[in-house]
Parts: sequence; C-alpha cells; structure tokens
Amino acid sequence: MKLNEIKISAKRSTVKFNTADENTPYIKNMIKKISDVEQIPYNDVLKEIVKEKDKFVDSLGDSDKFYSVQKQNPIESIVFNKLKEVSDKLETPKFDDETFYYLFKAILAKNRAFLKIKDIFTGKRVKFNVILTPAPAFVKQPDWVKSVNTAAASPEGDVIFNKKFAQQLIDYAALKGEKAKGSMYVSNGGKVPDSYCYIEFLILHEIYHIIHADHFQQIHKKGMTPLMQNYLGDFITNYNLVKAGYNQLPVGLFSQDFNYDKYDTMNDMQNDIIKEFKKLSDNNKEELNKQMDDHMNKNHKRTNGEDSVEKDKPSDGSQDNQDNQDNQSSDSSQDNQSSQDNQDNQSSDSSQDNQSSDSSNSSQDSQSSQSSQDIQNPQELDKELDKSFKDRDNKMSSADDKMSQEELEKAMKEVQDEQTAENNLSAKEKQALLDKERKERESRKQALRDMSKNYTPIMWQKLIKLMIPKPTETDEESLTKMHRRTRGQLALGNKITAVKAGTIKGEESSQDLLFILDSSGSMAGTISDISQDLLKLIDKNKSYGIKNIYIIRFDSKWDVYKVFLDMKGKKHTFQPFKNKTDILKDPDNAELSGSPKPIKQLFEMNWGGGTYFPESIFKVIKVFQQKQVNQVMFTDSDILYDTNMEVLKKACKLGIKKPYSFNLILNNKSTFNSVADNLGTKYKYMSYLK
Repeated sequence: MKLNEIKISAKRSTVKFNTADENTPYIKNMIKKISDVEQIPYNDVLKEIVKEKDKFVDSLGDSDKFYSVQKQNPIESIVFNKLKEVSDKLETPKFDDETFYYLFKAILAKNRAFLKIKDIFTGKRVKFNVILTPAPAFVKQPDWVKSVNTAAASPEGDVIFNKKFAQQLIDYAALKGEKAKGSMYVSNGGKVPDSYCYIEFLILHEIYHIIHADHFQQIHKKGMTPLMQNYLGDFITNYNLVKAGYNQLPVGLFSQDFNYDKYDTMNDMQNDIIKEFKKLSDNNKEELNKQMDDHMNKNHKRTNGEDSVEKDKPSDGSQDNQDNQDNQSSDSSQDNQSSQDNQDNQSSDSSQDNQSSDSSNSSQDSQSSQSSQDIQNPQELDKELDKSFKDRDNKMSSADDKMSQEELEKAMKEVQDEQTAENNLSAKEKQALLDKERKERESRKQALRDMSKNYTPIMWQKLIKLMIPKPTETDEESLTKMHRRTRGQLALGNKITAVKAGTIKGEESSQDLLFILDSSGSMAGTISDISQDLLKLIDKNKSYGIKNIYIIRFDSKWDVYKVFLDMKGKKHTFQPFKNKTDILKDPDNAELSGSPKPIKQLFEMNWGGGTYFPESIFKVIKVFQQKQVNQVMFTDSDILYDTNMEVLKKACKLGIKKPYSFNLILNNKSTFNSVADNLGTKYKYMSYLK
C-alpha cells in the first residue's frame, strides 16, 4: 500500500501554530489540577503563572525570527513546566516501555524510508539504537546517556529518551484532551493511548536531526556553532511536523521563518541565524537552552547544558579533552550494548541492528563524515545537501496516515521480517553486503572528490624546513686569517705598523620563528609526539638560519614565551613575557618574567582547557608577520568551533601575502579537510600530521 504523503515544499506557505492564554479551557483545567494536588487556591496558582508568563515574554528579547511563536503562546510552556512539579500526583496514564517501543516500530512502519537512511557523506547505513533513560540499576549506561534530561540523537543513530520527560508529555496531552491522528492510536482503533501523540512528535524530531545531518552541518558552515545548528534543525523539523499535522508540543523551538518554505538553501538560513543569534543577550540564549530536546555534538557532549550559553569566550574546559572523548566513545558503545541486552525483549528490532558485524565501525564512519569528503567546492556540496533534505522532507508521512489497524500491523510485521532476515544472513552473505556498502561509500567519496580539483598538501616536516631559509654567506674580517698581502709583506721582511685583517666566509643567522601551539587537552598527545621533532629542528638550525624563537601556547587563555638558544649544546631555555600587550609595541624589548627554565618544561606543562583562538593572538601574529617572522601553528578540529575559524581565516590571509609567514598544521587529514572546506580556499601553506 502506498502511504499517504504530504508535500511540504510549496513556497511561502504559513503554518498555523498553537496559541493559548490563561482563559483557554484546557489551560484553566490544568491550573485547577495543579491547584487541587498542591492544595493551593486557584487564584494564587493563576497569579504565579501569569507573573511567570510576563517574565518569560520579557526574557525573549527582540528577535522575532527566534521567538515570534513563543511570544504568541508562552502560557503552554509555563504550565507544562508547572505540571512537572506535580507529575507523581496526577491521575494520568503512566509511561510504559512496551508501549513506547510499539509506537517506535509503528513509526518505522509508516516511514519505511527511515530504515534505509544513509549517512549522506559516508554512504553508510544508519541503524537506530533506541535507549531509554534512566535505566534499571542493574543496567550500566554511559554518563552521556544519563545526562539526557529530555531527548537526544547521535550521528551513529542512537536516539535517547528520558522517561521522566516522556511522562511529562503524557501528562500534558492527557489533561489537554489531545486526540491523536494515525491508526496506531486508540481513538482510531489502535493500541497506543492518545496521550502518546507528543512522544510520536518527539521521536520524529530526533530522527530528523540525523536525517538533516545536523551533527555535520554544525562544523560545515563557518561561523556556525553546534548550538546554533541544532536550533536551526529544531526550527526546520518542528515546522515540517506541524505542517504535516502532528500534534504540536507545548514546548520547543518553532518559527515561521527558518524553513525551506521561506529559504531556498540551508546556507541562506545559516547566514540569517548567525546574524539573529548575535542579537540575543545571554538571558535570551538561556531561554533557548530550556527548549524541547538536548543537543549532542559528535563526541556525545551536550551543547545546550546549563553552562553552555554561547559567549565570546568559553570557560576552561569548554571543549572536550580528546582522550576522555575517545575513552567515553569506546565505553559508550559497550554500555549501549549492555543496555540493549537487558531491553531486547521490549526494544524495536531496529535497536538490535546495531549488533551486526559492521556496527563496530559505525561510530567511526559516521563521526568522520567530514574526513570522507575531500571537497574543495563547498557550493556543490551545499546544493547536494539541500536537494537531499528537501527530497526526504517531501516524503514525510502525514500524521493522519489513513491506514487501517490491519494494514499497520501488516506493515510492522513486514519490517520485522526484513530485519530478522537481515540478522539471520550467513557470515558470507553479511560480508557480501558489507563489501557492497563499502564499494558504494568509496564510489561516493570519489564522486565528491571529483567535484573539484583536489590537491596534495606539502609534508608538514618539509613545510617547517621551508620556513628556515638557507644561511647567507658573509665576508668577516679576521686577525686569525691574514690577508694575502699581509703574508707577503711579512715574508719579505717589510716593516709594517699593523697587521691587516683577512676575511672568512661566515653564515649569518637570518630568520626569527614563532611556534603557535594549541595547548587544549585534546592536543596533549599530539604536542608530545611532535615536541622532539621541534627540538631537533631547533638544534639542527641553531647555528644558522634561526635568530630568535618565540612560542605561543593557547587554550582558554594564552601566553607568549621567548626561547634562548644554547649555541654550544642543547640546554635551551625559555621565559614568559610579563605583559602580552607590550609585544604589540616592541617584541624585541618587551619585559620578561621569572627566571629561565629548560625548554623541555614548556612542552611538559599541563595541557588542558578548551580551544579559544582569540583576536588578541591574531594581533600578535600580525605584528610578528610585519617583522618578517615566519610562523607555524599546530591545532586540531576544535579550531572549527565558536569564533575560532573567523580569526584563523584572517591569519591565513597574511600567509597568502608572504610565503611561509603563517603556516598551519592540523592533527590529521580529517581536520585538514574540514578546515580547508571552512576556509573556502586551497590554502597552500597548510598540512597535517597523520
């Protein structure tokens, strides 16, 4: 049977969002429920809610594109949060794991295309892994799962739902008296209580975070942050779901502006959301953080937690320590397995799909989406993304699917049979399927590479060597090497009053160097690996080619050091500058602090904090560039976030003007590709370590 589909791409359409106030019947009913269970007079509860509503509207600020819908309907968010406080005392249907998993299976049966979702960049199939939290005490769950307070999705296909939040949605739907659409609901002859209709909206919302590749988009666009991209994803998906007839949640981000009905491209929406986001105060941003779901980056770190308000400068530790991330990712895959093993009898078969032999690679392939796209033409990629997103949105099933209960059950059985057959494939058949998928991924990677002329970066060691010019010969007077005429005069016994100096061929030190080291926790291992190479470079070239060496270390803060070369050995030392602003005036005469310490200690100092590459460092880079100082910067993928890329782009422009004046070395090819894409140019003086 062909499912009823709704077309959502007609231009300039307008969706009708919910509006309510304190006099709306279902709102009055909820206020009365709160009054009854709390044993507080109705008018007192009402006054408190109205007061909070007025305060909430004032906190939203002036951005209509962000808050136009919320300003028209603040009362539902306020009452929804009030119900949370009395949830245990309400006589409403209680959340049931088995009913949830049945609903999830029904959604997959209605939207069969979800079963064949592939990562748009790697071509690898995404298999959903449903996780409910909190889990029973005997089920181990990783911290990133336990931290989800509402719902979240990961690039690998994990969809996590907090059962307490789900109960809150059930309470609100039941007290409002929502009548659900779709054949799986009791009102239409199905098995699922109508009060689960908001949970259906939430499930679809999380799936579409994966479909719209929000986890990739957050680093694909310069100036975008993970937080902004997730908000944009919320706006687009929620708009589409309401337009398709699904019961609108009382909380969440809704907008008449950020959607494919009003914009032709994701890029245009991103440009506008960056502008709008800059208008918001910290209080406005806090309100955004309180919306419907939790947002996760590719390393399973929440980007909308209480401490994640986007400010100009992140606090220490704002970016993950890469070692911790790696361990966490590794642990989480094991913990998810443990969690699902204890829920197999209830979970959808889609969650079991992650037990397949290729699941161990899913995290790597999905999270390295940017590494697989050796792309130097972002415009072509954007076009392909927009076409894919629009095609998938157009195939979204409507809330009113017009299916009978028998047809739904049949579709669910077909899905289960397909998954069972796939799980029961022989080892040879599974391998053949994996080989086919791998060939498809390779073909796609090659097609993406062929969009433009790819180029091979120069080896990083060679790039650094090019920063140090060959020594120039100088004629130097010497009394130890006599001039030939002086030797002749002495041999003839001529009387002379002075010995004329001869000349020797000398090698003049001719170049200053600046090393800019990302000292965030994620770079600790990388800097440790290359420190010996840098020290060897210094030792080899100290007697010629290098005159002065400076080092900048930066994470959430930054410092500048001057290196003193031991011309007779390897006992090089360093000292920090006392005042960084003095460097902008005169680096050669800026005052130093403390006493000299062995240079090895500089590489052994604690590495931690988040990556913050501020404008103030760029000013130092510019001063040194004007003084003909060749510079090299080592960093990793954290440079892609916040305002870092904007500052980096300005530094690279300096390098274009003068060869080797600013060199950029990334930790790996994945970061190299992403930075190249964000720079929008084939920056010649850029390479990667491995």
